[in-house]
Amino acid sequence: MKRLRLLAGALLAGAGAVLAGCATTAGDESASPAAVNVDDDGLVTLPSEAAATVKATAGLDATRGRPIYEPDGDAPAYFEIATASGWAVVTASGPARVVEYGTTGRSPSARLELGVRSAMTRVYRLDAAVYVAADGLGNALGRSTRSLLRIDRSGEEATFVPVSTEEAMRTWRAARTELLEAHVKNAKSLRTQDSPLFGGTAPERTCMVKGEVPSYDQLSPGEGPNTTACMSGCGPTAWATLFGWGSRRAAADPANDGAFAGLLPNAPLAMNADVSNLMMQINRVVRTSCIEGQGMTTPWAMGDVGGFITARAPGVTFDARYNFLMIADNGVRDAMLDALCDGRPAIVGTGSLFGGDGHYPIAKGYSNGRFELEMGWGGDGNGWYDANTWYSAALRH
Repeated sequence: MKRLRLLAGALLAGAGAVLAGCATTAGDESASPAAVNVDDDGLVTLPSEAAATVKATAGLDATRGRPIYEPDGDAPAYFEIATASGWAVVTASGPARVVEYGTTGRSPSARLELGVRSAMTRVYRLDAAVYVAADGLGNALGRSTRSLLRIDRSGEEATFVPVSTEEAMRTWRAARTELLEAHVKNAKSLRTQDSPLFGGTAPERTCMVKGEVPSYDQLSPGEGPNTTACMSGCGPTAWATLFGWGSRRAAADPANDGAFAGLLPNAPLAMNADVSNLMMQINRVVRTSCIEGQGMTTPWAMGDVGGFITARAPGVTFDARYNFLMIADNGVRDAMLDALCDGRPAIVGTGSLFGGDGHYPIAKGYSNGRFELEMGWGGDGNGWYDANTWYSAALRH
């Protein structure tokens, strides 16, 4: 019993780390930044520490940024910096920390539709890569992702539940509370999949994959071979991306990676008919469900692709680890890091509260506590994110 209490306490501390990007805490006035003066462009003067941190982490020079809020806060929780050289999101209170940044594509607020941006007065961050625009009355105008899912941890196993933007905003605080409770539940049941509960702090090392990682995207309802009324799903998209990478590696280095050749012959870097057909085949293999127009795949069903892999490329298999409650797990993170440092990309499970179109993006690099992610949005959103993950899968031969 004593060991159980210690595990629960440690996991709660870990939950605080996962939520560290949530910069303000209800009732803690000392942690809240002072009111800010917003100019006509919606920008404010950056605190000197925030500006210095963005320069040191993302290499961006900026003195002004857009305030980003959390649904239950009146003071900014983050600042978004957007320059010609890239974009970054840095915490607004406490020790300044960059939570995500990129050197290509549009910034998070720029990913909100242009028509929406013209009317928005606030931008809210619900989770990694998930942003919402609101008007002066707090009404949601639009979001940065086509789909929006809540991670429901009320049962024995976590699952995805489609939610509206308004519901996500309204239940954001409750979702945080549920996450903290899930950490205690995880400690009591010790329910991880072949993974230690603790992996220590993020390792200080840098690793990159071999070769180029394709940028594929989900198929819309009725698009091409997708005859369903739902999106094709980010799970099948993620597997198709790994297949494409593997086949390209086989062509580039047949002596060492030739075993990958049959996964997706002549794999392109962008979508084509072969990729679309493969994606829908995987969609059926991993039992992607169709709920309210969205294609959703559970972590445990993702492994059903094993036989499909070996049928196309004998001798090729995969390693996968996940947490049943979809809680960021250091052991899962370290398994992914092993693949990246071996030059192989890995599927990652992102989001601690909500997921958007790409809650199974592809990790293609790692540096000192952050993963470089291929989001599959045509370059938008690609960048560096905190190395928190509840799922990891990588091909090997």
